[in-house]
Amino acid sequence: MSKIVSKLFTLIMLVASIPGFAATKTADGTVLINQAAVLDAGGFPFVITTPGNYKLAGNLVVPAAVDGIQVKSSDVTVDLNGFSITGPIVCDNQGITCTPEPTRETAGVNAVLGVVGNVSAVTVRNGHVRGFSRGVTSFGGLIEEITAESNFIDGIDGFDVVIRRSDASRNHGAGIACGNCVVTENLANSNHGNGFIMVFGGVFRSNSTSNSFGADIDNSVTSQQSNSCDGHVC
Repeated sequence: MSKIVSKLFTLIMLVASIPGFAATKTADGTVLINQAAVLDAGGFPFVITTPGNYKLAGNLVVPAAVDGIQVKSSDVTVDLNGFSITGPIVCDNQGITCTPEPTRETAGVNAVLGVVGNVSAVTVRNGHVRGFSRGVTSFGGLIEEITAESNFIDGIDGFDVVIRRSDASRNHGAGIACGNCVVTENLANSNHGNGFIMVFGGVFRSNSTSNSFGADIDNSVTSQQSNSCDGHVC
């Protein structure tokens, strides 16, 4: 009997040590997320309801009509860690034709509504999001070093957000659409809609767009320096 118990214990330990078998935490408390962990937790969307640091440990492939990651807590950092969150929508190199068209709005990372209202202080960084209605959407926080391509409505969508050093290209609608935002050092090329849409004030600086409809910039935006729209100042 003791040998059987010993073998069972060894088997359990081996299974538990397989990478991606379930969501795990690093020594600093960062929650690691991969495809197996999401499925083990019940499938998509992967819902974050607790403040803290979350990091991808592998690519996520998301089925149609659901979000990839929903952030329903403030004070959250989602580090894509260089990996991709991919939905089913594929657009051509100009963002003109995208199939299949979405049957409902989805997002790769959706940080808008929490349990009791809008979330804030959410950071999304360092990875690739493609194949959704909106790539990344957020109310309040930071979006940086994101590649958002092949999304149907827009690549990056936000309000009260800093968006920097990201590439929102080859989307069917706008590349980056944001209200009351600081938008700096981004690319938005070959979108079927506008490269950038800025409303309700903010700062728009050192961005570039080409082969899109250019930039639709509200007059209340306070700084429009060193931008280029198809080779012209925006």
